[in-house]
Order: sequence, then C-alpha cells, then structure tokens
Amino acid sequence: MQNDLLRRFSISVLMLGLIGCGGGGGGGSDDGDAPASGVEYSGATTQASVSSSNARALSGSAYHSGSAVGGGTNGLASVTASVAPTTIKQRSLILANLLERTIDKIDVKSVPSQATAAVQQDEIAGSCGGTVRSSVNYNDSTGNFSGSLTFTNYCDEFVQSVSGAISFSGRFNVATDDMISLSASMTSLSVTDDGDSYVIQASTQISFSDTGAAIAVTQTFNIRDASGVVCRGENVVLTVGDFGSYTEVRIDSGRFYHPSSGYVDVQTPMAFHVNTGQNYPSSGSLIITGANGSNARLIANSDGTYQLQVDADGIGGYETTLTGNWVDL
Repeated sequence: MQNDLLRRFSISVLMLGLIGCGGGGGGGSDDGDAPASGVEYSGATTQASVSSSNARALSGSAYHSGSAVGGGTNGLASVTASVAPTTIKQRSLILANLLERTIDKIDVKSVPSQATAAVQQDEIAGSCGGTVRSSVNYNDSTGNFSGSLTFTNYCDEFVQSVSGAISFSGRFNVATDDMISLSASMTSLSVTDDGDSYVIQASTQISFSDTGAAIAVTQTFNIRDASGVVCRGENVVLTVGDFGSYTEVRIDSGRFYHPSSGYVDVQTPMAFHVNTGQNYPSSGSLIITGANGSNARLIANSDGTYQLQVDADGIGGYETTLTGNWVDL
C-alpha cells in the first residue's frame, strides 16, 4: 500500500511539479495557497502587453517550467515520466524521475492490518553521495496518510545534487485502494544538474478520477534560477489524462508572471497531446492574454516545431506569425 502511495505521489505531484514560469507578486497576491517562504518574487506585477517582441518569451514562460529568461525546460512534457532519465534535461522531468527512482529504492514495510496508524521511516544513500529519508504515516481504517521525503546532497547517476524536503498528505478509498486526494508542498527544494541550478517552492492540490486515468491539479509555485531571477505561477488549474500512447494536458486557467514583462492569463483551448517517449506536444494550443486584450496563440505543429500567432492590438486577427523549434522556445 505505502509503496503504491509514494509511487503515485512522486509521479502525480512532481511530474507536474511546476508547470509554467512566472512570479506573482512577491508580496502581492492573496489568492490560493502561497508557496513556503524563502523564494520571493520581486518582478513586474502589472499585466503584460503582449507584442511581437515579447510574445515568444511570455508564451515560453507559460509553457515551460522554470526558465524566465529562456532555456529548455519543458513543463507540460513532464507528465511523460516514462521518458528515459538519460534523455531528460527538463527540470520537472528530472524531478519526476528522481522521485520515482527514489521510491523504488525505499523499503516501505506493509502497514498493520488493524485499524491503527503506522509510521515507517527509511533512509537510503545516493549512488554518488548524500541521502534521502522517508517517513510515511498511513491509517488503514480511515485511508488518511501523510509523510515526507528529505533529500540531503542526494546524488545519483541522473542528477548531481538535490537538497530539501517534500511533505504530503491525502486520502485513499480503503475499499478500492484508490487514491482520492493529495496535497503536497516543496520547501526550498534545491537542484543542480548538468550545470543548471534552481530552487523550487510550491503548493499543490490534486484530486483523482474514479478510473485513475485523469487527475485535476491546482498549483501555486515560485522558482528561482542560479542568477537569482524568480518566476511564479499562480492558481494554475490543470487536467491531465493518461491515454496509453499519449498524455493529454489541459490548462483550464492560470496566471503566469514573467519578471520583466508582468503577468498573462493562460488557457489551452485545445489540449496538448504529448506522445509517450517524446518531450514536446504533437498537437494542441495555448493562448496567453495580456493588457487591453492583447494575446498570442502558441500552436503545436509537431513534436518538433510550433507556430506563434500574435494579436498585439487586441481587436481581433493576428498581425504577426512566428515559427520555431520547441527546443529553442
């Protein structure tokens, strides 16, 4: 039971880890559950005016995970946690696979069959240094659970260093053994990999469908890169579905803050489809909306290229069309 709990936690929370990049009012917003203190956003808090000169950066911020000033950090593709870790350079994908690998190594014993709460603690060593400690409390009468994973300079063959804690709680349906709900928070989770260093703080709430094929996620997060730039996503509401050969990701609503331009509101009128084994979507679209109705539409042409249409004056019709490769966005 607990191995399944932790495995599903790692896949569900960290694969979504932190979709988008932006920052919302390092002191500015009272909406939603704020990330733990320590990574504060101090960038622009006004609504951005979308133009042909900034549409690529703003769209990339809304789509990518934690790169306010560029770089290949693919948040939406992070749902495809089956991608081989050796091919992964996206931040959320690295975290997802890290947690899944960690859970595989943890010897979490079965909880007692009586209606009592049981706590299991384990510690494992990284293959190239550091440790990760797990603590899980599960009540087989109520289905309630809580726990934590604490990384200390943890290193393995796929990531150079991880330090920080992830805490979580939720509930199982004791009759069906299915997870009903899950909340998690990451407090100053520091990651270094292949020269890329960043710190993540986030608050996440997840609910699961009866079939287990889809999850609904609400998330607020801050990300700080090695240069000190902080970005933020606020009240991001998504639905993620597993369809075997592909994963479908839909952003129902959300606000993403870019530190130099300000915030845009985001929706996906057509859900992104990410084929299993691929890093980028082969279809789907995302619309960012800024001040005075200015907007841009990001369209997946294939899992290699995208098209970006820009309506800078907000009166309808796209004045500019840009194209590019996903890896460069």
